[in-house]
Amino acid sequence: MEIMKPDIKWEGKLQPFKNLLQIDSIGLHHMAHPTWTFEDVHRFHTFTNNWIGIGYNWWIAFDGTIYMGRGFNKGAGVGGHNSHILSIGFQGDYENVNKEMPKAQYEAGVWLIRYLRNLVPSIKTVAGHKKWNATACPGKYFPLQKMIKDGMKEEKEEEVMLQKFIEKYTPEVVEKGLDILFSSISDDGLPSEWAEKEFKEAKDLEITDGTNPEMLATRQEVAIMVKRAVSKNV
Repeated sequence: MEIMKPDIKWEGKLQPFKNLLQIDSIGLHHMAHPTWTFEDVHRFHTFTNNWIGIGYNWWIAFDGTIYMGRGFNKGAGVGGHNSHILSIGFQGDYENVNKEMPKAQYEAGVWLIRYLRNLVPSIKTVAGHKKWNATACPGKYFPLQKMIKDGMKEEKEEEVMLQKFIEKYTPEVVEKGLDILFSSISDDGLPSEWAEKEFKEAKDLEITDGTNPEMLATRQEVAIMVKRAVSKNV
């Protein structure tokens, strides 16, 4: 799935997480409003809450479109806990109005939870906003337990392959790989100058398909590329 990056104005500076491994949870939210869009929420959080902008790290519309809010920067969705939680907002009022989540929105939610857990292995908890604060959020009609169950499913084969990779190589190599994995950089479709030669060789050897050279990779994608490289005795 694709994550959209809206061109929004922030009324202040975003605060990056110093270390992504300090993140241990994902908080799920509804909007307590049946129709508000991403832009509506951004305006409300900016001009009514007097925040720098939308408080959620990511946000999912009814049609399954995923928007990046604060991304891997400190959010504002869970009072007193934003230093260790990533918040995902879902369009809709799942307490009073919207009684069934559209399939597209549900599937996007499950995908995003798995995606974030792959990127940040320290995430062990996925729960509704109400776990941490006195609120009904994400609402009684939100498919909370089912989404948590589906989002927490592990892809065992890839996890085993990645663990073998970590055990095989030195901590310095693994640490460098994680630094690259967790870098917040944009992808213009071209590799950085320092990586051009090796990236082309990897593409020629069919270890990678050559797309999105600067985008974050999930653990399963890393595992597959490692397996390809090993099979070619690289």
